[in-house]
Amino acid sequence: MAATAEPQRRHARANRRRILDAARETLSADPDTTVEDIARGAGVARRTLYGHFANRDALLEALADDAVRTLRQAFPAPVRELAVELLSDGQRPRQPTARIRQ
Repeated sequence: MAATAEPQRRHARANRRRILDAARETLSADPDTTVEDIARGAGVARRTLYGHFANRDALLEALADDAVRTLRQAFPAPVRELAVELLSDGQRPRQPTARIRQ
């Protein structure tokens, strides 16, 4: 049974990724797109989509989480820390460019 468990998990991860990719694409073209359209774009049944995401809001939340993760990976730690500081207190830190170069 362990031999089939890993391929099934890999397939489930691939389905989830396809659903997120299709959702990103279809929602950017039409924000009012249906869950059925997203499932069709991902090449999965609605039941499969709902197996990964309880509802449309959960799917949108996963898209937002995915975007945040991508942004975090795109910037080095000093830039992320500076952005958090800027967003949290609304004031400019002293010598921001010096902190980025560290």
